[in-house]
Amino acid sequence: METSIRTAPQYEPRPTLESLLSNAVVLRQIAPHLPPPARAALRVTSKHLHDIVTYSPDAHRYLDLSHIRRFNSRVLFAPTRRDITPNDEADSTSTLSQVPNAAVLYRTPLASRLTPHPHLPNVRTLILDTLPITTEFLGPILLNTTSLFNLRTLSIRQCPQLEERALARIIRHVVRPDRPAGTPAIKAIYFFGPKDQDQDHAPITPAPIPAARTSPRVVPRPVSSRSPSPPMGVTRVPSAWANATAPKGGGPAHVDKWYAPSGRMVRRTPNEEWAETLAACAGLIAFDTVLCRGPRHAPDYVVDPNAPHALAALPPMLATVALGPSGCAKCGETPEGKAHWGDAPPSWLPVLAPVGCHGEEVGRLQRPVCEAGKPMPGLVARCVECLRERWCERCSKWWCESCYTPGGAGLGEVLGVAETVVEGEHHHGKMGSKRECFGCGQTCSGCKELYIRACRKCNNEYCVVDNDGASGDACDWCNYSGRRSRV
Repeated sequence: METSIRTAPQYEPRPTLESLLSNAVVLRQIAPHLPPPARAALRVTSKHLHDIVTYSPDAHRYLDLSHIRRFNSRVLFAPTRRDITPNDEADSTSTLSQVPNAAVLYRTPLASRLTPHPHLPNVRTLILDTLPITTEFLGPILLNTTSLFNLRTLSIRQCPQLEERALARIIRHVVRPDRPAGTPAIKAIYFFGPKDQDQDHAPITPAPIPAARTSPRVVPRPVSSRSPSPPMGVTRVPSAWANATAPKGGGPAHVDKWYAPSGRMVRRTPNEEWAETLAACAGLIAFDTVLCRGPRHAPDYVVDPNAPHALAALPPMLATVALGPSGCAKCGETPEGKAHWGDAPPSWLPVLAPVGCHGEEVGRLQRPVCEAGKPMPGLVARCVECLRERWCERCSKWWCESCYTPGGAGLGEVLGVAETVVEGEHHHGKMGSKRECFGCGQTCSGCKELYIRACRKCNNEYCVVDNDGASGDACDWCNYSGRRSRV
């Protein structure tokens, strides 16, 4: 009788962290999600991990310095003796109240920390959001006058010390017609929008409309549907928290704000030179905003002199308002057409937030989130001048130039009411918008009926959302029970 000899199963050794990070592909995917403290902890773990994190070029393709808070102190930016020229020293000693100029005060420390880095030429994505950098510091990066920089994506959002006019002129010089071959190296610049951590929230939900009642009560303020803070059990890496809170079912985690009726995407008014700069950079450098393509900006736009209320032509301006893919509230179309990724020219599409971690091409930075099996959403963005008196800032409803002319004998004024189509549903209401509340901005007739009330005591109109202490039938002044006097 033959007996079979059983051999012990052979188990393959499990991969270790050192073996995983030794793979260049794995390291390139993981390194951008490791904050500086995590990299420092890996360096002291073992000599092998120290060599991988320190000397591997793939570990330094993404550099985020926006969280270095100590750079915001003026004390740390004081120039040393070797940084002050004799002219600067003479100017600073002429009077006790004078200090060195901003270029001398802010240019040296951050540049001195970056320049000696041996892997700075390997950086493809550089984020300097909220840092007090100046145009003098960004000049060598944008002009690529040295071999220290080989960037593809640069983020300089909310930098308080940047001079916009000088920055726009430098960028126009970079894309000049007689520029050297192979330039510019930078393909995407984030400048106009907020930094990434300020964008991870949903739009504010409308406040509930209070019903009329006899007892005054404070109307609740709008509740912001911000995403909750990461719990202690979830890693603090932003991508891990985003994956943990993503909705289930295979759908997209969110809709890009530029492709949704998000309203104002650029809070401050851009300098007028930026329109010329974006026009010069078309096809060369992409930004986080685009030029407005409204019909009044077209070169062939002609004003009818016989029209009683004709709209004047507008110079090139930046598109700062995202209107969503639904189109005009009456006809559902857009005169300039919707910009779809893959069909529209790259200069019609903005680079989307958050900033890519792996040095993606511009086409991938511009691609919106899309559900499987559905067509790409269309981009509809306008400037504020194109939407004056034709866009509701509360419900994001808007009317095109063919359907409504503000202040004139347009279609909306002739008919009085118009049938509007919003998301497949038919509604009846007046066209146009007016600033009824300072906090709400331009609002349509439907939103006015919902949020603007007349006080039953003083007959003054008030907004039930922006007036603290107001109720459904009385304003905040009449609800106040203490002693007061009108001035």
